[in-house]
Amino acid sequence: MKNRNIQIIRAILAIFVVAIHTLPDNTILKIWIRPLINISVAGFIFLSGYLTKLSIRTKILYKKRILAVLIPYIIFTIAYTIIGDYKTGVSGVSREILKNFVTTSGNGTLYYLVVYMQLVLLTPLLTKIAGQKSKLANAIILLIQPLFIACLYFGAGSGAILKIAPFYIMFFPAWLLYYYLGLLIGNNLIKIKAKSLALVMISIVGIALQIAEGFIWLNNSTMKDMYFSQIRITALLENIPLLLLMTRYIRSPREKCNKLLCKIGDASFGIYLLHPAFIMVCDKLIVRNEATFLITFVFAAAGSFATVLLLNKLLPRKVLKYCGLALAG
Repeated sequence: MKNRNIQIIRAILAIFVVAIHTLPDNTILKIWIRPLINISVAGFIFLSGYLTKLSIRTKILYKKRILAVLIPYIIFTIAYTIIGDYKTGVSGVSREILKNFVTTSGNGTLYYLVVYMQLVLLTPLLTKIAGQKSKLANAIILLIQPLFIACLYFGAGSGAILKIAPFYIMFFPAWLLYYYLGLLIGNNLIKIKAKSLALVMISIVGIALQIAEGFIWLNNSTMKDMYFSQIRITALLENIPLLLLMTRYIRSPREKCNKLLCKIGDASFGIYLLHPAFIMVCDKLIVRNEATFLITFVFAAAGSFATVLLLNKLLPRKVLKYCGLALAG
């Protein structure tokens, strides 16, 4: 039976994703708002690990999960490339499609699908390590992401990394801790002992430190979005306790589900895939700034959600499933 609490969490995370992508290009606003919603991708990755059982067969894992994102990745890379580069002609678009497959640059949201596929490919190894119940091995896996971020900090601070596109986010080490933590907790290999109030307070401290770090990077970084990035040590400080709180909510007695939130959760993957198209349309109609970005947010969130619902009424589920637009069953 589907855990409705998980669907509510997915709904909130999907709303946060749309909010992130509809914020105006205002540095100060992003520094203040992004820490409040930077849990979004970390939350989705954590849930993927949480729902992965150690006993899952590799063949089933790959067939079920890789195809579920590979085909949508191909479809939406092609679609968003054509939308963005149709003026360059057939040959120009073809070159861009090939480039975007490799770089995930078809649209700024598609890197997540590549990260997810990397994590799925690693899952047989990760489940084997987790099953050994070695504290040392677990610690090594969990430290990979913080060490990756430390290297990123060194490169950014020294000027060694001149950032045009955030390619570092498309590699699994930038997200591994969240996935492996979910795997450990979901298989009851880690018990959550901290009190909820303590976890809330740590998250608040993490948010405050993210804001402070944002202003530091703003004045010193060669990487243009380091001041709001999800890949920061302070984001870890916020996200880890939030993920633990998320686990407690998932495992809490199920109350009556909010129907709208549950339905948004069921449509969350489709919303993730479709909302950039609605942002593009809205940006053609109005100038997105501090006064209008909420209009873009509502248009993108409501439009993508309504489109997923409509498609699920009009088209066969099997077709929609391959496209990533089927409601969760």
